[in-house]
Amino acid sequence: MMAAFDPAMSQRTADFDVLRYAITQGGLLAVVLVLLWTYRRDLMRQLSEKDDRLKVMTELVQGATTALTRSADACDRMARAVENLERRH
Repeated sequence: MMAAFDPAMSQRTADFDVLRYAITQGGLLAVVLVLLWTYRRDLMRQLSEKDDRLKVMTELVQGATTALTRSADACDRMARAVENLERRH
């Protein structure tokens, strides 16, 4: 009721309401930004770990492919050697 009689009082009340609104909404914004930053950091860490695992698996597959190719070549040479031995006897 005092605010209705004193325009300066109503201005101070309005300023206080705006200030309180800004503080509460700013706090909410800060919390949301911290949560988003934490989520982004965790997501980037997971993607980095996924890339590392993928790189390791790719290297394992390349190594296995090389070993299998060498093994197949060795088996072919052994088969030819056995055939040559059979022809001699």
